[in-house]
Amino acid sequence: MKRVAALPGDPIPEPARKASGTLRTVPDGTLIVLGDNKASHDSRLAGPYPATHLLGRTLRKLSPT
Repeated sequence: MKRVAALPGDPIPEPARKASGTLRTVPDGTLIVLGDNKASHDSRLAGPYPATHLLGRTLRKLSPT
């Protein structure tokens, strides 16, 4: 699971800057995604991801019962 850290037009967040090359803002049609695990394959390694790769979204956290 990844979190969307930046949307098109937003500045590239620090963790993803190296992999994003010379980009300073998120290009149209892409997202910056970051996983909770620092070893996660995400925008820290691959730069911006195509928005079409987004499969779903979390609406809320479930509380334990």
